[in-house]
Order: sequence, then C-alpha cells, then structure tokens
Amino acid sequence: MCCCAEQFNCLSSLSELQKLTELHSLDISHNSVESLQEVATLSNLLVLKCSSNRITDLSWLAGLNHLEELWVRDNRIANAQLAHLQQLTALQTLVIHPNPCTERDDYVYSLTPFSFLH
Repeated sequence: MCCCAEQFNCLSSLSELQKLTELHSLDISHNSVESLQEVATLSNLLVLKCSSNRITDLSWLAGLNHLEELWVRDNRIANAQLAHLQQLTALQTLVIHPNPCTERDDYVYSLTPFSFLH
C-alpha cells in the first residue's frame, strides 16, 4: 500500500496501521489522535500529515529515518519535543505552526534547516 488517508474520521487510535509497514504516505489530519506510538513501526513512511489532532509527544517519530515531510500543525507540541525532530535526518519539509512550541519566535533556532518550514 502506498498511501492512506484517514482525515475527518474522529480517529483516536491508530492500532490497525501497525500492519501497513510498506506505507509511504499517511494523512490522519483532523482527528482525535493523541499518540503517534503506532506510527513508529512504519519505517518506510516518507510523508506524515497529522495536523489538527491532540498530539503532544514526538518521540515516537525517532525511528522514521526515511521521513521527508511532516505536517504537525495545530496540535499540543511543546518546546521540549522539538529535540526529537533532530533525529529525522531525511526531513525536508516541516509544517509545525501553530503549536505551543511556536509561540516564541526563537523556536526556529532549535530546528535543523529544512527546505520548507512553516
């Protein structure tokens, strides 16, 4: 499977996604997702769109070595979580504003340079 779009479905759990290890693109935006724990097994993921959820913890993304594009805007991500993004060495596009971590202008200094940062 190449792509999976589960937008606007009131999803709160992603347990069934763990089986989709060949998934390249996942859009779970506009749901009620609180954790990305189940996404950690999707090692072939290139694009992850999870905007407008209830996500607070980005540590589960650390093993997604191929992730090139991450959309996490409009969640509950605090400054301390930005350190986990440093491990995403293939990441080129990051859409993170607005979140609690973007309330201060200097948040961009804690991020690796990306091709596209919002």
